[in-house]
Amino acid sequence: MAGDSRDRDVFDYLVPELEKRDLAFLHIGIFDDAMEFDYLGGRASSYVRSIYSKTLVGVGSFTAETGSKAISDDKFDLLAIGRPFIANPDYVERVCDGKELVEYSDEMLTSLI
Repeated sequence: MAGDSRDRDVFDYLVPELEKRDLAFLHIGIFDDAMEFDYLGGRASSYVRSIYSKTLVGVGSFTAETGSKAISDDKFDLLAIGRPFIANPDYVERVCDGKELVEYSDEMLTSLI
């Protein structure tokens, strides 16, 4: 979906309205958090964190190390880690033991059916 210069106006209104609600969390639904948006002044997550103080969930190609740093740097409160878990059902054990992770591929989804 292409960005639009009016998106910032929508987010400037929407995110503070969401903060007024009793949400369990707000999820940054972007697959690559390294993407920068001119109209947001950088990354979507940085923009949202600057105006949303409640529980923020990030996604987007984080490793255990970069995800841990993002949380300790208060960029997010939680991370959603989907594809690495699909490829590595023992993800937590592998990370804790320093084992290499199996790389995710789209074909893995067909084996779940």
